[in-house]
Amino acid sequence: MSGKNIHLTEFEIQSRNEGWVGTPSSESNTRLLSPDHQQNRPPLPHRSSVSYLLKKSKKDWFTDTLIDVTFVMIPLPFLLLAGVMIVKDDKKVDQDKYQNLQEASTLFPYCFAAVVGRATIKFASWMLQRGTTLGLLEHLMGSRSFGAAMTTLFQLRSFNVVGILVILLWCLSPLGAQSLLHVFSTTQIPIPSTANISYINSRAAVAAENPPLFGNWFSSFGALFSASLLAPMSVKQGPADIWGNVKIPFYSNLSSSGEKQGWRNVSQSNSIQYSSLFGIPLSGIPEGNSSFTLESTYLELNCTKINSLPLGGPFTIRPEGPYVSYRNVTYDYPWAIGYKGSYLPEKYKYLPSNISNSAFDAGSLLYLDMTGYNNDTYVYCTPSQAYVESRINCTKATGSKNCSVIEQRLSTLPHLPTNLTRLSITGVIQEIGALLPNATAQFGFIDIMQNYIYCQDPTFIQSKMISYVDKKESRFLRLPLQDFGPRLAQILNAFLYSIMYGAIQYLTGAEFKFQDPQEFFSLGTNVSGMIRTRIVNGSSIAINSTKNPEEIDSMISNGTAIITMIGDVTNLRTVYVCSRHWVMALIISSSAMLATAIIGVVFNRKLTMPECLGYVSSLARESPYAPNLSGDPNLDGMQRARAMKNLKLRFGEVSNLADGTGWLAIGEVENVAHAKQGREYMGF
Repeated sequence: MSGKNIHLTEFEIQSRNEGWVGTPSSESNTRLLSPDHQQNRPPLPHRSSVSYLLKKSKKDWFTDTLIDVTFVMIPLPFLLLAGVMIVKDDKKVDQDKYQNLQEASTLFPYCFAAVVGRATIKFASWMLQRGTTLGLLEHLMGSRSFGAAMTTLFQLRSFNVVGILVILLWCLSPLGAQSLLHVFSTTQIPIPSTANISYINSRAAVAAENPPLFGNWFSSFGALFSASLLAPMSVKQGPADIWGNVKIPFYSNLSSSGEKQGWRNVSQSNSIQYSSLFGIPLSGIPEGNSSFTLESTYLELNCTKINSLPLGGPFTIRPEGPYVSYRNVTYDYPWAIGYKGSYLPEKYKYLPSNISNSAFDAGSLLYLDMTGYNNDTYVYCTPSQAYVESRINCTKATGSKNCSVIEQRLSTLPHLPTNLTRLSITGVIQEIGALLPNATAQFGFIDIMQNYIYCQDPTFIQSKMISYVDKKESRFLRLPLQDFGPRLAQILNAFLYSIMYGAIQYLTGAEFKFQDPQEFFSLGTNVSGMIRTRIVNGSSIAINSTKNPEEIDSMISNGTAIITMIGDVTNLRTVYVCSRHWVMALIISSSAMLATAIIGVVFNRKLTMPECLGYVSSLARESPYAPNLSGDPNLDGMQRARAMKNLKLRFGEVSNLADGTGWLAIGEVENVAHAKQGREYMGF
């Protein structure tokens, strides 16, 4: 064809104007073209007389190569991702990368459709170049998506091997996308380790002086104490105080059902009574789940007697006894408290493990309520010191820490007899009598501490006036003693914790470290050398952490303020779990995509004719009623479309015969009229 001009001869034009020869069906509405119709058929325009060399340019070759390489590379990231998934199995989850994996599942169907669609067109074009049936071409061109492939299969009514293979190929697209969603799941596995965890020793030395010294710490205590009294019920009944310090339950309140080796379960329910408004501060809690045991002690009150006597006494609560207190009873305060019992030697400002050759009698605590209208109310309680070992479980994540007691038993370490309590330390009862009545502000005859003992509801605590305002007797006469004792003990234990070394600062989250006691208590120059020696020498932080009960006992016996022990830590690490079945599905679908991309490249390289399937420009090219803007046969469908993109086409009527029959064709808008519904047109 090279260099040869091609013209339509008169014979060719005449033959193209002649009608087809044949006998139509008797039931057909198709009519034969009569000689008149043949004569009146619109003449066909002449084609271009210019010839072109059928050959791809270097630019087209480079563009095709670039596109081929791009399509071959599209499946590679998915295959690489499958390999990464296999390697990442049982590895720690990276949340950012895990999110990228979810996004990759969205991209897979688009990439698969692009690769398979292109390969289908290339294969169809190659088959057309070789010569094939129209049905196969329509099948291939109509199978460029899963839905189109299914529709074409039924519309052509051609169930053949090619159709089945195309359907199976398209089924790999959703399989690959779903494999990306299911190939990875996550699970948590425990990673055991240890950590040094420190806590306040509740047997440590206290700053107990007679006469008591308020010091700068007292205003801080008053604020924390009031906040705890007014805390929501969820906090009062919860396992931790407002600041997240773990609260120790009353062992006597725990159910003995299911007890194993002395350990009693602590259920996280509202029925649990805790020994103090303040919890025990902890330090060194690591990320993850940690568990350890904690030795502690608390005051417990067993109240067995309540009397109501006329106002004015005589009162047995006096500085000289029998119930020792800081001051004589005065109606300037709504209540008073006194202690009668044995005392530890004055050198002990903490609770040692034992005191040799000593015998002590059980003590008695008297609480006097002076809010009645005609009578004063006397409540008699027997104090005891409980020594318990609690198993603590803590969960710490970024920005939050939750610790609670999960089991408890009586301490197995040596300790004093339980009838020797914190009240047996010289100066403690004076501290309580002098400071505790001033710890909460009195507004409009409202005593929030006594309100707390009667009812723990915050609204009641901050609003209920004392009894004599309503000309009534003490409300404690209506409160069961089994409720009065634990609630008063919670208040006293909170105060006793607060006068230990550094407790107020530690409660609110201060770093555990040794400092001069004067800095913590601001006791001034009146602090005795004996107290100072006990706190400085006996209350330093334990340097070496331990699990050894003997070493823990030694630290407690020395009055060590802060005990550091080894806790078991379990970090729940979130790791990937790679599904072998789904990763195989991803490999198969991605490999099929790669193979399809390579097949598309192979058939593209075999093409010698321009690609024309699937383009409207190719349809217009074959119409004699559309102008041929570019006669170059090397132009493929897209190149021709760019050249003819502004050409306005219409599929309609191109001639009107004498008997009313018309011709239909695609042509330029100016030369083609609209077809009329119901009119007869000549067949193609």
